[in-house]
Amino acid sequence: MPLIVFVLVLLCLFAFALSSTWESDLTYYGDYGDYGIPLLGGDPPPRRGNCAWVGTAQPDNPFSGWPVNYHPGDWNTITSWFCDPTYFKGYTHWGIDIGRLNWNESIYNKEAVVTAEDVVVMRASCCSGFNSGMGNNVMVQALDCETVDEALVGEDLDGNGVIEKDDIEICEETGWFAIYMHLLDVTVVAGDRLKRGDVIGHIDNTGNSTGDHLHYQINGPNGAIDPAPSMAGNYDDALRDEWKGQR
Repeated sequence: MPLIVFVLVLLCLFAFALSSTWESDLTYYGDYGDYGIPLLGGDPPPRRGNCAWVGTAQPDNPFSGWPVNYHPGDWNTITSWFCDPTYFKGYTHWGIDIGRLNWNESIYNKEAVVTAEDVVVMRASCCSGFNSGMGNNVMVQALDCETVDEALVGEDLDGNGVIEKDDIEICEETGWFAIYMHLLDVTVVAGDRLKRGDVIGHIDNTGNSTGDHLHYQINGPNGAIDPAPSMAGNYDDALRDEWKGQR
């Protein structure tokens, strides 16, 4: 009898250790880790942020507007908010999730779109399975662009050896990124220059996901920020307590 009790105790201790490790892994997968640390050989996830920024509009954020062509401005499609306290236990949610409005509709295959005036595609990953929990995903960086006349400034701005009278577009990186996760497909490649409203892919359920939705995340120089205040002019913190969309 003592031997049986001893074996049962060992099994209980083993199960506890296993469950603790599994819970830790789930937490890590759930918030997509930190930038530069790919999970299971996938893409490096974007950086975490600060939950003190919930509901805070960042004045330097160049991204604005609804990131998917599906009920723009309708907050009833939001299934999880930035740092949502009702998100899965042990997880911190560093973006915003947009799902179907109700059970009679579907967000599947809807277009995910650019939400800044000028961007460059930094990463366009498709068809690699789990991929650090992000599934098929696209990361774009906002650009700060202006048009100048080489002849007026007297410089060879485009480096072709000739000072021309043509207008030249000069763009600088901003250090602001938008990330689109769990996509069905990716319709762009790294290096593409895009404009506001251009399609980057379509909505699906790839990666670590419980249903068709778009995880949309904005990262600035200090990490992830709350995307909601910049997505539509009718945003209000009180919306977070209302009924949510479905997956």
